[in-house]
Amino acid sequence: MDKILPVHLAAEEMLFVTLPQKPGCFYAKLVSRSVKDLNGMAAELMEAYSNPNPPLLYADFQSHLGQYGVLHWGVDNKFYRICVTKEHLNMAEVHFIDYGNYLRIQQCEILAPLESLTGFNQPPYGIHCMLEDRVTLSFPEWSDLILEQSIEVKIGKCVDEIYSVTLTNHPFNKKIVKAIFPIIPFKRKVLENQQSPYMEPSTPVPAKIVSETEITNKCVPFRINIGSDHFTMNDLSKNMLSNRVTSCKETALKQLIYPQQILPRSNTSVMVVCLDDPTSFYVKLSESCSSVTNMTKKLNEVYSDKLKPAIKNAKPGSACVVQYDVDNKWYRGKILKFNDPPVTFPLVTVLFVDYGFTQRSSLKVLKAIDEEFVQLPPQAFYCRLSGLGNTRAWTVEEKNIFKACCMNKALNANFADQDSEGKFPLRLVNKIEMTSINNFLCSLKNSTSVSLPSVGYSFLPLSKTAVDVSIAWYYNPGRIFINPVDLSAYQNALFEFEEFYSSLPPGELLEDQPSVGLPCVAQFLEDGRHYRSQILSIRHEMAEILFVDYGNQQDTPLSLLKRMIPPFMQCPQLTWQSKLKGVKKIVSGLSNPESQKHLDVCFLSGQTLSALIHPISPDGRNGVFEVDLNIPGIGDAAQYLIQQRVVDGTSETETNYLVTGSVNYSPGQLISFSALATYIKSPTEIWVQLEPDIVDIVMDQIAAQNVSQFAVLKPSIGSYCLALLSNRLWYRAVVNSFDKDQANVTLFDYGNSFILDLEDLRVLPNHLAQYPKLALKCALDGTQTNCISPPTVNQCMLTIYEQILSVVFVSRTPENVYVRLYSSTGNDLNEKLGLSGNLKIKIVKDTHVGKNAIELNVTYGQSRKEQPVP
Repeated sequence: MDKILPVHLAAEEMLFVTLPQKPGCFYAKLVSRSVKDLNGMAAELMEAYSNPNPPLLYADFQSHLGQYGVLHWGVDNKFYRICVTKEHLNMAEVHFIDYGNYLRIQQCEILAPLESLTGFNQPPYGIHCMLEDRVTLSFPEWSDLILEQSIEVKIGKCVDEIYSVTLTNHPFNKKIVKAIFPIIPFKRKVLENQQSPYMEPSTPVPAKIVSETEITNKCVPFRINIGSDHFTMNDLSKNMLSNRVTSCKETALKQLIYPQQILPRSNTSVMVVCLDDPTSFYVKLSESCSSVTNMTKKLNEVYSDKLKPAIKNAKPGSACVVQYDVDNKWYRGKILKFNDPPVTFPLVTVLFVDYGFTQRSSLKVLKAIDEEFVQLPPQAFYCRLSGLGNTRAWTVEEKNIFKACCMNKALNANFADQDSEGKFPLRLVNKIEMTSINNFLCSLKNSTSVSLPSVGYSFLPLSKTAVDVSIAWYYNPGRIFINPVDLSAYQNALFEFEEFYSSLPPGELLEDQPSVGLPCVAQFLEDGRHYRSQILSIRHEMAEILFVDYGNQQDTPLSLLKRMIPPFMQCPQLTWQSKLKGVKKIVSGLSNPESQKHLDVCFLSGQTLSALIHPISPDGRNGVFEVDLNIPGIGDAAQYLIQQRVVDGTSETETNYLVTGSVNYSPGQLISFSALATYIKSPTEIWVQLEPDIVDIVMDQIAAQNVSQFAVLKPSIGSYCLALLSNRLWYRAVVNSFDKDQANVTLFDYGNSFILDLEDLRVLPNHLAQYPKLALKCALDGTQTNCISPPTVNQCMLTIYEQILSVVFVSRTPENVYVRLYSSTGNDLNEKLGLSGNLKIKIVKDTHVGKNAIELNVTYGQSRKEQPVP
């Protein structure tokens, strides 16, 4: 299905405007066409393309410029008729036939029309229009005036699918006539070849800019055709314009040409600005950029005056001023040729002399150039690479390789004198790599002549300080791929890489010498895109490859691998293959049954992490790095995983284990005769040292050390340390939480918590980790149920604090250890605080020693018999 039927229009048509364009221009639906038919065609497209694998228009890798297709629009999940208007490598610009707007998309998104479609070739449901008379409203004013308005127009000529129209005297038009009628223009728009539509990635709503041609040989009164009546308004007084028009005519009649270009000095810094192949391209001197920018700015100031005359008696080689269709700015130009066959308005091909690209424009829109703007020679030099000949036919692949070598690259050039075709032979050298592009292009006789990469990928530079990273791919703590959060400096290189390899036919630039460790290019099966890769292993006809910029792996047939060309080896590998510093992959002894949960928290949360990266080998070339990872809200990942018994620590980290004390008590068991309450927060949180003498021993050992010389702690939640308090003493502690400057720690031998500076925390040495936590966090027996009047903190302090305590275990819940406390004289301190419980203990006389001693008889409620506690 290769064509859409033309639309047949009456002399006058009723339109509904759906897309305002340049003032005076718009796209409108034909009211005479049935909306029901349009919806019917949309329904047919939806049904026909419901197949999950519809045929692609570009499946044959051929040009389809000017052909029709179908596009699925994900925003509204509908299918639309389109026409391909431009092609760029793997991209295409398409026109929505029934809606008027343009869009740039990937070629692989365009579906081929099916032969079974019955409504696909019906005429468009709308037309592009341009009012014959000049409209000087701004675009916002024009858009507000015309959008979603019903109008009646008289249909004029159609050029390049744009209809010249005039408004009739229909009542619907009164508002528009009133808005634009008072304007007094000096020129009238005449339709010109439409180029460079404005593209907007939105639903199929209008987005097309129509270029204009100004008739300047005489002043034309403003006229709107309203049926059989015509309204005219005179121009401004001719006397006001006479002097200016005379000057303009003199300028228009002059034939000016640019001066000869001066041969640049040797080893000049240049940039390639426009290219076709290695024997036809344009370069610009880097030093000329500022002068070109300043001149272009002044040029636009001068030629914003719409009275500047069109060029007269133009011929090939004439200098002129031309408006670029893409940005509507004015630039210096030179007429290259007049285009055949003849059309309604003469068309010429114009060279933008300072940039190297060309444009086809109507002769009548070219302005006569003022003498001041031809003093500077053209700043774009037409060149060819020396040593390659001037007649060779270059393949698409070779052209793309040349583009990858040159575009957006820092280059030095040595120019020779112009040849007979006006080209400057030159040698190009990459300033960064110091490689000759001429020598490289000379070897491109066929796709297999690209030599194998001689070295592997380079690595991202390392910082001496921590950097923000994300986890690109995670395997285990010994194999983590991380990358910097900010990769913006490399995005252009990756885009050029994908654009180049996606444009290659399937059979070109194949890797025919695969080997383990070789850089190559592989297609990711899930999205069909090409990525930089490295071969990890080869088994039969399959290669296990690593996507070096992402860290994931894939088995790929050897026949699908492509050769990596040198320009794309310049970008470093965008991931660091890392192992967590200070850990072993296998945990010895009893591991944590919830290990995966802790690993997920560290590596699969999607958070931005802080990383300090260390090369393992002295030269950093083995490709594997050690990393200290700091997890938000957790801290040092290695310390956290060691504390959670997920991994073992190495010799530098394994000293942070803390011996676990016994907590397997039975109800009624006397667990201490000489305890001290060191911190009381509430009746349900009382910290008790069961063996105060051992606490004294630990504190003496700490005091004997020069702790300030110990390694500063890299905090993580749950990590053990030594903490310096304001009394200048160091205490054993555990980290509860932290930020970049401070940490909240609990002294687990006392129970107090403090917020301290990170610089006041030290790594807990191994010999001080041999003691378990020496304070037990308790709750008073009797607080298990809601008390009517529970004791206050002050009551607990007065009753319990500074007493030598006997501690009896009662029960345990996941949250609390419940105990009863007794004074040295045997008084039940829980009872004294009004907390009775099921466990009853009495004190009896010890007849063997002849003095009062504590003997505990336990009663469980009223029904249990008293029994001695061993």
